[in-house]
Amino acid sequence: MAWIAVIILVVDRAVKLIALKTTIFEGTINSSLVFYFSIDPWISQLVSVGALGGIVCMAALYGKQLNDVLARTTYIPLILVFGGGASNVIDRFIYGGVIDMFIIPGVTVFNVADMAVLGGAAWLIYAIWHQKYIQERS
Repeated sequence: MAWIAVIILVVDRAVKLIALKTTIFEGTINSSLVFYFSIDPWISQLVSVGALGGIVCMAALYGKQLNDVLARTTYIPLILVFGGGASNVIDRFIYGGVIDMFIIPGVTVFNVADMAVLGGAAWLIYAIWHQKYIQERS
């Protein structure tokens, strides 16, 4: 299943490279954290690595319990979050911020990695909620 994280990482890195080297996408380096919360670059690197480490620990714990239904339904979302998070951490160390290229005017800027992180987080929340719902009904 780790290949999913590798695919996300490769696709995101490729799109970011295209954004920086061409005019197909308007790539910008976003040094803030979520919701434009600005902090020093070394703190954002530390926070990003810590969050990624937490995801690795969670995935490792769930990976050992794959016979459990909840573990099976949450493992892929954790991999999505890890793949996207890893690419953004790489950006923070190389560029001092994350390369964003998709713009929703007046709302946000984001990248492929952000889509993986958000999609994986939403899937994870749904999987946990759904599993608790099933347990309550039985």
